[in-house]
Amino acid sequence: LFQRAAELSPDYANAHAGLSFICYYESLLGYTEDRAATLTQGLREGERAVELDDRDGQNHFVLGRICVSVGDRDRGITELQQAVELTPSSAIYHYGLGVAFYWSGRANDAIAMCDSALRLSPRDQQSWAFYHVRGCSYFFLARYEEAIADAIASIQKTTDQIFAHILLACCQANLGETDEAKATLDNARRGEPGLSLKFLAANLNHLHPPYLEKYLSDLRNLAVISHEVVHSILF
Repeated sequence: LFQRAAELSPDYANAHAGLSFICYYESLLGYTEDRAATLTQGLREGERAVELDDRDGQNHFVLGRICVSVGDRDRGITELQQAVELTPSSAIYHYGLGVAFYWSGRANDAIAMCDSALRLSPRDQQSWAFYHVRGCSYFFLARYEEAIADAIASIQKTTDQIFAHILLACCQANLGETDEAKATLDNARRGEPGLSLKFLAANLNHLHPPYLEKYLSDLRNLAVISHEVVHSILF
């Protein structure tokens, strides 16, 4: 439908923004066989959207999300800051900027943006993501109790998001709650039997390197303590 809209009105910026955002989610969720090509297409569509209309926060938002995904975090932050500046009441734009800060290793800034998103729209349909990113930021600051609270809040908002379960399990393991971590990972396996460490590493390859190293290391450690539960998830 977005492609048809772009064909009918080639200068309609939001059609290109829509195409860009679809590419972002296809790459994030593994719905494409060529992730790099899909992200390249998304970047091209996002740039076209901003070129056509640089006064619409939505266009800067989708371009910023794609930039972060391809590893251009500084440009992503700039685009997302522009989105927030143009539409300061948008919770999703604050959240998007929080994601960019998180991927850049700026956990405290990410927490502040997620706080803003939750304050602006506490019942938002995407609030599970606000909690998840804030929880991940707490996790990388070793604030595990706060991270657990946000992981649980995210799971309660939408039970089928595998990443919130993985975050919860990692936090539980860091607090020595091995049995709880095993049970959480078992829930994750039931939700997504085909999830693999390779898939996670591919999707997180542009994450701030120390964050990525800790995340994957914690998952490998969980595999050691609970091999029978997580083998199919991690290898």
